[in-house]
This record gives sequence, C-alpha cells and structure tokens, in this order.
Amino acid sequence: SPSTEYKPWCWWRWLNGAASKEGITRDLEEMRKQGISGAGLFDSGEVDKKVQQGPPFMSEAWRELFRHAVHEADRCGITLSVNLCSGWNAGGPWVTPANAIKKLVNNAQTVVQGPGLVRVELPQPETAKGFYRDIAVLAAPVADDVDAPHRLVASSQHGVHPVAHAEDTDENTFWASSGWKPGMGPTPEKPEFLQFDFDEPWSAAGVYLKCPQGGPKDVEVLCSDDGHAFRSLKNQTLKPAEEATVVFEETKARHFRILFLSAYPPAGASESVGVSVSKIAMLSRRLLSDPKAERLKWDAKHAVDVTRFMDSNGRLDWEAPAGRWRLMRIGYTLWGRQNVCVGSGPGGLEIDPLSAEAMDLHFANTGAKLIDDAGPLAGKALRYFFLDSWEIPPPTWTLKMPEEFQRRRGYDPLAFLPAMGGWTVDDVSTTTRFVQDFRRTVADLITENYHGRMRALSVAGGLGTTTEAGGPGTQWINDLQCLGLQDVPMAEFWVRSRDPEGNATYHPCNASLKGAASAAHIYAKPVCQAEAFTTIEEDFKQDPWELKEIGDAALCAGLTRMVFHSYLAQVHPEDKPGVYWNHIGISLSYKLTWWPMADGWLSYLARCQYLLRQGLFVGDFAYLQDESIPNFVSDRRWQGPARPKGFDYDVMNAEVLMTRASAKDGLLMLPDGMSYRYLVLPHQPGAILTPATLKKINELAEAGVPVIGPKSFVASVPKVREGALDGIVRADGLAP
Repeated sequence: SPSTEYKPWCWWRWLNGAASKEGITRDLEEMRKQGISGAGLFDSGEVDKKVQQGPPFMSEAWRELFRHAVHEADRCGITLSVNLCSGWNAGGPWVTPANAIKKLVNNAQTVVQGPGLVRVELPQPETAKGFYRDIAVLAAPVADDVDAPHRLVASSQHGVHPVAHAEDTDENTFWASSGWKPGMGPTPEKPEFLQFDFDEPWSAAGVYLKCPQGGPKDVEVLCSDDGHAFRSLKNQTLKPAEEATVVFEETKARHFRILFLSAYPPAGASESVGVSVSKIAMLSRRLLSDPKAERLKWDAKHAVDVTRFMDSNGRLDWEAPAGRWRLMRIGYTLWGRQNVCVGSGPGGLEIDPLSAEAMDLHFANTGAKLIDDAGPLAGKALRYFFLDSWEIPPPTWTLKMPEEFQRRRGYDPLAFLPAMGGWTVDDVSTTTRFVQDFRRTVADLITENYHGRMRALSVAGGLGTTTEAGGPGTQWINDLQCLGLQDVPMAEFWVRSRDPEGNATYHPCNASLKGAASAAHIYAKPVCQAEAFTTIEEDFKQDPWELKEIGDAALCAGLTRMVFHSYLAQVHPEDKPGVYWNHIGISLSYKLTWWPMADGWLSYLARCQYLLRQGLFVGDFAYLQDESIPNFVSDRRWQGPARPKGFDYDVMNAEVLMTRASAKDGLLMLPDGMSYRYLVLPHQPGAILTPATLKKINELAEAGVPVIGPKSFVASVPKVREGALDGIVRADGLAP
C-alpha cells in the first residue's frame, strides 16, 4: 500500500469558474477516499450552457472559493497546484499590448528608381489589434530584370484578403475576390483578374502563381501598352492548390493582366465561391528556371538603412543612388491571440513569452495573489503553479530583441531581418545561419523569461512549477531545456480512438512522453507526470478497462505520475448527472457510475508509480540532440538510429552534456548516478553541433566513453564509431 505521494493526480476543472464551498469539500473528500492525492485547479470554459457561470477568475469571489479549497485540501491531505490562467496560454485582461505576444512583420515592399529624390508613402505592414511599431526601413539594390516600380490592382477583393496580400512574403496571407457564397466564382462571362501596372514598359516571359484551396483553374494572361486594349499571351489550366508558372513569349509592355476564367471550389464546397491567390509575380526570362531564387534575394552587403528618411506617417524622402531599389519597411505587431478556453473570464491578450517584464505582470495578477491567499499553506497544501500546454504561434519579436540578440550572438541582427520574412539574405548559407541564430535567441528568451522567470517567482513564494513545457507543438524551443526547468517535467497522452471496426489508433500527442521522461532522467527530477487520458469523444465512453492498456503503455514510456484529464468540480453535490465537459476528457467525478469501484484501478496505478520511482532508469544509449531550433524529442518509434531489441535510451541535449556529463569507467555519467553505455550523435543530415559541444564530445571520447555517429562526424570527432547499433553491441559482447 504505497503512501499518498505515489497516488495519481488529476486536473480539477472548475468549468465556467463554477464551484461552491460544499462542492469543493465533497470533491476533495471523494478524491482522498478513492486514491487521488493531487489536484491541479484549472479554471476552464467553452462548455455546455447548462453549466452555471461562476465568478470571474481572480475576482474576490473566486479567490474566496480558492482559499476554501486550499484549507480543505490541507485537511484532506491533497496537494494542490494551480493553472495561472483562465483556460490555457498565459493571458488575461491585465495584459497590455506592450506586454503581449508579438511578431515581426516585413511583408510590405516598394520598388523605386534612382538616382534622384524619391518621395513615396511606404505601405504599413500587417497590423493586428490596431498595434504596429516600426523597427527600420532598409533599401537594397534590385536587378533590372527582377522587378520594377509597379502597382498591383484587382477586379475585386475581400475585405480581409486585400490585393496587397498577393505580393507580400507572408506564406499565410492571400488575395481573395469579393465572392462570398457558392456560385460567385469567376466565369468566362464574368471573370476576375489581377493586373500589374508598371511605371515603364517591362519585359516579361512568365507569371508565377501560388494558389491555395479555392484558387484559379483556367487562366489567361494578357498585356497592354495603354491599359485599355489588351492582347492575349497565353491560356493555361492550373492544377488545384499548387505553385505554377505560366510561360509565354517574352513581351515588353506596361500592363499585364492575369484573367481568372474559373476557379476550384474551396474545401468542403461543391462550387467556387470566389478565387484566391496566395502569391503572384511577373517573371523575366532569366527567372523562369527558378521563380523564387532571384526574386526573393536580399543584397545585404549593399543594402542601406534609410529609417531616418521616413516620417511618422510612413512618407519617405530619400536621395536614392543610381539604380533600382527595393524598400522594405520592417516592424512588429501583435499576434492578437487571447487565452483559449476561458472559463469564468474575462479573457485577455496572451503575454509576450520573451519578456521577463510580461511574466512579472502576469504573475503579479495571478500567482502572487494566490500565494497571499494561501498564507501559511503556500508550499504545504498549495505546492505548485503551472501553465497548460503552450499552444501559441512562435513569438518573433520583443521590445528588447535587438540588444538581446547582440548580447547572445555577438552581432547586430538588423541587416539580416529580411530573412525572417522568407528572403534569401546574400546566400543560402548566410540566411540559414542567421535564421538559426534568431531562433536560438527566441528559444533562450522563452527558457529564461517565460519558464525560468515563472519558476523563480514561484520558488520565491515557496512553490515549484509543473508546466507542460515541452509542447506538444512546434515552438522555437529546445523541449528538454524547458522541461528541465520544471520541478516536475510534464507531458500529455491521449486515449486510443477506435474506427468503426474497433481498431485502435495511436495519438501523436503521446510522443511527448519520451521527452518528459528523458528530461526527468537527465536533469535528476524524481517524478515525471502527464496529462492523462485526454480525449475528444462521446461522453462517458471510457472505463478503467478501456483506459488501462494505454495507461500501461504510458508507464512503460517513463511516466511516473498520472494526472487525469479531468476531474470536474461538482457545484451541487446532489444533482445528477452533475457537471460534465461535453466530449472532452473522461469526466471523472463521484457521480460516475463506476466511481465507487475506481479505487481498485487507482490503487493499481499507485503501486505501479511507487515501483517506477525506485532506483534509477536503466538506459544503454544517450541520444544527443543536435542544437537546431525548434528541437523536440521524437516518439520512440521514430528515434533513429534504430536500437536493438532489449536496449533502452534517453535523449540528451547539449546543455546537459556540457554541464552535467562526465566519463567514468567507460560510461557516460550524470551527477545523480545515471549512466549510459554509449553516446549516440545526431544522424540526421545537416545536424548542428557547436564547436564547444564537439570539444566536450571529444573529451568524453578520450576519457573512454564510446561515441557512435555517422561518417559526417569523422573529421570533427576522430574516435567516433560508425555502424548500426545492433552490430556495435554485438561486437562489444552485449548481445548474441
């Protein structure tokens, strides 16, 4: 009979912020009775209207219920953690635009002709929530046959998809015609068009089109010298949702019209609604072979900073040197996102995860107040804070980005910022290195100012953190580094869905288990937990027999604590069927028909978790992550190179290798006693390892640690062993 610390936990959802003192007491007593020892208080929303509305998150009424929950949890021996947000992703009404998540925007360009005074109003890049700030205006020379001063016009446009989107460099934007219902797409009798009006006649030999769902099908390219009388150059039928180049006889003209005679229907529709084009460009003969290579090249070596010549209204007065110049106005705006699945509300902007000041603001409005409310029970009954899985787009700017980049990378990023908009700056190698430097800086700031700052503030109040910091997602982070900052690394796994024939499927979110388990092992964290049995299916479908198999698999993947998704707060103890979350999670509560029998399964899980926390994990291989960003641990099915049967592994990042790894008796050792027989270097093409990391690898190899890697590392790691892992372990006498 394991002690309380080994029992499972749960998310304790206060749906719509609704709870009552009577209900809180009953919930916690039932958890204790059946074998749940921890509850993550989670204000959540987007539920059935039958669930009553509770007091707003962090209001005095909500905090009064929270104070009662802390005292009752202490009485019942339940450990409390709290999600510092209503819903998920850190945000709230206290977040101002200055402290909200931001993105770099440089998708507005203008081509001008020198020499002489250029007076032009520069278009403002994308703006969200009415917030935009300039960073710089750069000018780079453009070859005469790449682009020329022109204006792009359209036959019509949708309000949120203007014609400018067809020429910007944002892969997520597009132009759309004004159609809004089936049957309003273009026809030969009523076509739509995009038209290039050049200041001077320009020689073109083709047009490049990138088309989304609902893009053009039959197109005709026409030209004109006066903008009135047009002659046909080429007709072509395009494939749906693809890139295409329509090639025609080289022609010099001032006006080129791309006529859309028909369009494909958007996804889920049977008729075209309008027509959409993601990107369009006129091409000279030289650009036909590779439409994007030259057209999206930025000559940083000859670029100049002309920011000082633009006034506050975006008007540029600049004495341009001879030649043709592309002007790029670079700034930043908000992602405009709010926290998701808000419960009692109100919602608000998500914080800037690159800013320590933003986290300070958010914590002052949430965690600091909850610590005060808990009083002497902070660090006792109230033990942890967390933020749920970070499901936001990559932040690409913060107020201190220029100086942070300069301090960490050693050079000024300004001249290379066009690369973040999809431009090739000077050459592919330079661009690739800068993009990685930029992403690495973002990753460092997220690690330090989001996860690290939240933990520092929590620790100052006597608490730890258990944020699901490694995704799932594609954020610009190193997942192990962020997970390693947590007192308890956390992942998530979902139930298996079943097709009509009853066959089970594997959910991709389950891949995060190995990352959290590896982080626990390499950073010496005694517990690895996971949001458990997440599902979006029919209500009350799952029972312990259905759940046991996937739960056992999660334990075998390295999990040592289940956190059920979710136990639902019951506002009125006598109501039936009580509160449940439509189609989300397993809706645990004492009102489930099988709740009186749940102690059997829960005690089984407690025994498993007790046994799995004894001693140290045995792993033969330490797979070293490369240092690219983003970087996430793969699902064990895809972790390469393949391992021989009967051998296990952890994934290790460069931070742990550099700061915690040593060699002893031919093993790779960590300070808490974890050891590995082999260090396996990254095998994927183009893997990035810094000189400092390679130096450490060589030191370990010289000290006797067997290092396995591909041929590409032979020059930099002379003692590297090549070959399949099963062959190496057989050669070393570790397998028959």
